[in-house]
Amino acid sequence: MNNKGFTLVELLAVISIIAILSIIAVPNVVSVIDNNKKDQMLSDAKKLISQAKYQVTMDKTIRQSGNYKFTFTTLNKTGDIGLDPDGGNYSTGSYVTYTLVESSPKYCIHLESSRRVIGPNNTCIDEVNIESRTIVKDLK
Repeated sequence: MNNKGFTLVELLAVISIIAILSIIAVPNVVSVIDNNKKDQMLSDAKKLISQAKYQVTMDKTIRQSGNYKFTFTTLNKTGDIGLDPDGGNYSTGSYVTYTLVESSPKYCIHLESSRRVIGPNNTCIDEVNIESRTIVKDLK
């Protein structure tokens, strides 16, 4: 007889291999997607700080005051920062603060998205700490 096709054992072996590979691959893919979203949020935070620095440079009264709080809406007038990485909107309660500490400017950010936050509990994170995605915390 000239039977063509696969045996049940061969089919089960292939299905088992695919199942094992998917068990390994799916968590890694989910982790990569989550890290990309955190990196996007960090990038948006850096843009906001850059915009705040520009505003301080351009406005002498802010620069001399040594203490100013920029709202998200004020810094994103041009709309460069659209939706947050999860597809929602950034909170209007997000802000960047500017302070003079020993004649040196210090910038600090609180950025809240629909699912994540930089600076939980309404605190802000210093600009020098915006390099690590560990500062991006999930909300609830």
